[in-house]
Amino acid sequence: MTHQAARHGLSVVVRFAGRDAAETLAAILHFRPVAVVDLGVLSPEDRESVEATGAKAIPRYRRPVEPEGDLNFLLGRIMANELLRNGRRRLAFAALVDERLDPFGPPRYEGMKAAAVAGGLPAPERLEIPLELAGAAAALKAFSTEGSPMGVGCYNDDVAIAVLAAGRILGLRTPGDLSVVGVDATEVGQLVSPRLTTILIQNDSLMAQIAADLEQLNVGDAPTQVYDASPSVKVIPGETT
Repeated sequence: MTHQAARHGLSVVVRFAGRDAAETLAAILHFRPVAVVDLGVLSPEDRESVEATGAKAIPRYRRPVEPEGDLNFLLGRIMANELLRNGRRRLAFAALVDERLDPFGPPRYEGMKAAAVAGGLPAPERLEIPLELAGAAAALKAFSTEGSPMGVGCYNDDVAIAVLAAGRILGLRTPGDLSVVGVDATEVGQLVSPRLTTILIQNDSLMAQIAADLEQLNVGDAPTQVYDASPSVKVIPGETT
């Protein structure tokens, strides 16, 4: 994005979304941007507000009508299926504890829930896991039941590493007592022991679409390209499932 923007004499400013959507939109528009690259935070109404100022909201994409077409819903379902691959266990979704807006966590939880219900299991619990040992251990201890294996699908690899550390403090065996899946396939997740099972999100097509949209910024009558998102994800097997 930075490379393509520089070709047009533009700079890239990163703005994390807060919990107040109106405040986030106001902060974006304050910059009077030429374009806004939306990575899944802006509502259709917010995107219209951006376009009304003359800025471009990119990438242009079709929102899936059914939840099953949403990338994050798919991630949640894949996490649940991976956690249940070697047998039934109690499931939980480990959410990110953060003051920023979380547009990705809820659909990931819904995807896990759908997979659990389809498998005849209770809906997963939702755990809030801070990235510090004492808090993570307390949250996991409240969920754990002696003799009942657990499966925890995590918002990302950082949260998954916190869950693994909490499990060690509680004396849980991984993956026997505690099975864990992360998201993002980070390098650090592959360095911890046991090595983390995680999910890789392959963003090549999305990045190509963003680059193409940025390339067309100065082309006034360029045809509008619509990105039809086809989620592409892959489980990276580790030692935690």
